[in-house]
Amino acid sequence: MQEPDNQMEKVNVWIIVVALSMETIFGNAMVIAAYKLERNISKQISNRFIVSLAVSDLIIGIEGYPLFTLYVLNGDRWPLGWIACETWLFLDYTLCLVSILTVLLITVDRYLSVCHTASYIKWQSPTKAQITIICSWLIPAFIFGFMIYGWSLVSDTTSGLVNGECAAPFLTNPYVNMGMYLVYYWTTLIAMLILYKGIHKVTKKLEKKAEARNQRQLALLLSQRLGTQVGLKLLLSQSYNADNDIAGENVHTADDDDYRTFTTNATNCTAVHALYNPSEDIKRETVVTKGFPMKWVSQIKNHVTRNFFSPKSSFSVSTTSSVEILDSKMPVTQPAGPKIPPVTLSRYGSTSRNENNAKQSFLSSTTFRQRSSCESSSFSNLNIKRNNLLHFSFSPITLLQRKRKQTKAERRAHKAFRTITFIVGCFAILWSPYYIAATVYGFCRHCIPSLLYTLTYYMCYLNSSSNPFAYALANRQFRITFLRILRGDFSKNS
Repeated sequence: MQEPDNQMEKVNVWIIVVALSMETIFGNAMVIAAYKLERNISKQISNRFIVSLAVSDLIIGIEGYPLFTLYVLNGDRWPLGWIACETWLFLDYTLCLVSILTVLLITVDRYLSVCHTASYIKWQSPTKAQITIICSWLIPAFIFGFMIYGWSLVSDTTSGLVNGECAAPFLTNPYVNMGMYLVYYWTTLIAMLILYKGIHKVTKKLEKKAEARNQRQLALLLSQRLGTQVGLKLLLSQSYNADNDIAGENVHTADDDDYRTFTTNATNCTAVHALYNPSEDIKRETVVTKGFPMKWVSQIKNHVTRNFFSPKSSFSVSTTSSVEILDSKMPVTQPAGPKIPPVTLSRYGSTSRNENNAKQSFLSSTTFRQRSSCESSSFSNLNIKRNNLLHFSFSPITLLQRKRKQTKAERRAHKAFRTITFIVGCFAILWSPYYIAATVYGFCRHCIPSLLYTLTYYMCYLNSSSNPFAYALANRQFRITFLRILRGDFSKNS
């Protein structure tokens, strides 16, 4: 890269570089602090790999940005001497390989946790994770310690600065250079992409299985609800008074704890317990019918609640309507005797009928139809308080509107998929350009412009700057802890 023509350009470059360096240091320091402060993060063994990556990125922010910028702005001449040059090259290459291996370990860890959960749980332990992390640091240090400090022992080159250039000595041999990049970068990247594809495949498979299971449960629950509602209709019909056919007759019951009285104003429509005949003109103003034993309702409520609802379920109903079967394979015969208008229980303790006929399709081959039989009818005095009887609705629409909850395996798979997507995605996008340019550079130095080579090198540093954001986007616990740190809360959760 050519030296900038004036001091203002140098100042602008240093401002940008210092900002990136500080962001890298601060961001990765927050990752380490979050691991120390938040117990939910530190108790997960897999997060140790993220901390290891944060440490390597933190050091790159300290030494990588400023020293490389110093070298570039000085016209690609190293001003600090050969020993400092060797030390910088050793740190830079070692930390880059540590980052590559750590990203690979994170990918392998997430893959095993999703695709081989049982074996992974048995194998995983803090000691094994720590040994793996130590090896991911020692192997790069050994490789580049030899390639930089000991290269002169196996080649004809001499150590020292040539025209002030500070570059790794093995770059002069294009075959060694290409072989190293092929072994520790391209092979690693391909392996990570294969593992990433495996995680994605398992995630989709879990989603399909969970959705199919949810559909089966929904179909079963709807059929059970329908059976319960039909049983409720039959039970209510037993409470009819045999003398109900006398128009305008009032039937009174004892004022005790086991019975309640329903009073309804009817105009061209009957009440639930009244005789129902659409061809008749009903002229009576008020029909008071006999109530039914509350112990029956309590039994129904307890049975339905115990079998078909979880205690935490909450239902909101915009409309309540009666339901009847239309499937020809499941005929339902009406009981002999007077026809009873369907009853729908709502959480507000009232029954109502819609004035417009509507149809709603549900799962499997069973179809339900909303039906209304009068323009406006409602119970004006429905005073049932015992046992808070009607806290739920039989409307199947409410069940379909409920959001399916993810299983633990699904949550684990989605979390792993998000983490790998951000980390591996940033890694591949920001590192690949440099290794392409460096491979070509080994064979033909003049084929790669100096500016392009410098920019691709900076892109590797940018990966260290972006990793903390990848953690925050992928992991909710990291995101919450980061916000807590930014607010100045450094209390440690026990």
